[in-house]
Amino acid sequence: MSILTKKGDKGFTFLFSQKIRKDDERIEAIGTLDELSSFLGIGKSFLPQKERNTITQIQRDLFLLGEKICRGKKSKKGMGEKISCLEKGIERREKKLKLDKKFILSGDNVISAIFHFSRALTRRAENSVATLIRKRLLKDKEVLVYLNRLSDLLFLIAYECRKKRKIRL
Repeated sequence: MSILTKKGDKGFTFLFSQKIRKDDERIEAIGTLDELSSFLGIGKSFLPQKERNTITQIQRDLFLLGEKICRGKKSKKGMGEKISCLEKGIERREKKLKLDKKFILSGDNVISAIFHFSRALTRRAENSVATLIRKRLLKDKEVLVYLNRLSDLLFLIAYECRKKRKIRL
């Protein structure tokens, strides 16, 4: 099977056999999740093997979020367990780290900057999802909750990488 279909050449694509414009808000949200997953892959490649599992799970979750956006309706696959997992990761890191009270600028090292950028992409995805919910194109509000928690977790991962690593290219 070839990936070359030429079906998108006129500015349309398909979501579960429904023909929609490529500039549809759902495609924008899915594209942002794809961009986020790709960028997380870059960050993951810098991490030691034992620390990669969290990012791999997040990447898998992002595909599930994309599927939920495609379907639009609330699915039977709830995100509660996945949200809880993110919250535990946040709590674990907050206990371990002494957070600065001041605003943090990205760029102390490459890996920290990558995760800060991933956090910013997560916020863009969150904004796109909020629009979909407001326009009633997405009924599953857990997608929004997941992205909100993910943004917090990625901030802490970036902060942790800033403190622990002096990776410079």
